[in-house]
Amino acid sequence: MTTPLMIKLDAKKCVIFGGGKVATRKVKFLLEEGADLTIISENISEELQALIPRFHYVNISINNFDEILTYIPTNCFLAVVATNNRELNERIANKVSIHVPLINIVDNQYSSNFYFPAYIKQGHLKIAVSTSGASPILAKTIKQHLQKEFGPEYKDYLEQLQTEREWALRNLHTETERKAHLQKITKFPLNKER
Repeated sequence: MTTPLMIKLDAKKCVIFGGGKVATRKVKFLLEEGADLTIISENISEELQALIPRFHYVNISINNFDEILTYIPTNCFLAVVATNNRELNERIANKVSIHVPLINIVDNQYSSNFYFPAYIKQGHLKIAVSTSGASPILAKTIKQHLQKEFGPEYKDYLEQLQTEREWALRNLHTETERKAHLQKITKFPLNKER
C-alpha cells in the first residue's frame, strides 16, 4: 500500500547511483526540487556532464559496494538506484538501506519504499498521479490529460491567490473574515482566456 505525501527536498542530501538516461531524468527532477545531490557512477550522460556544477560527482565503479558506501553523504535523506543492471540495483539498494531511509529502485517498485509519481507543475500547483506501480502508462496518460486542463494560467493565478492570502492574514482580523474573503476571490475552473 502506498501513501501520497509532498516532501520538501530543498537542501536535503540525496544520492543517485547510475548516470544513464533514467538517472538523468531523476537528477533533473531532484535538482529542480533543490536537493543537495551526489551522483555515484563510473560514467554519466553528456546531459549530466553539462550539469556537473550543480551536483557532487563521484566517479567510481559502483560494483565495489564497500567503497561506494563511503561516498554516501552523512545524513543522506533519499537514494535513487538507477543503473542499467537490475541485479546490481538490488544489491546496491540492500547495502544502502541501512544508511538511507528512502530508497527508490527505478526498475523495481515493489522493493522500493518510495517512487516518483507522474506529476504536473504550474508554479505552486503540483498534481501527482499514481497507479501504485500497476500501470505507469496509464499514469502518464492521465498526466497528459491534466496538463491540458491545468495550463500555465494556473501559475499566475496561484501567485495572485498567494498575494491575496498574505494580505488577508495581515489585514483581516478573524478566521471567518479571512475565509470569506478567500472563498470569494478563488475561482475554479479558470477561464483559460484570463
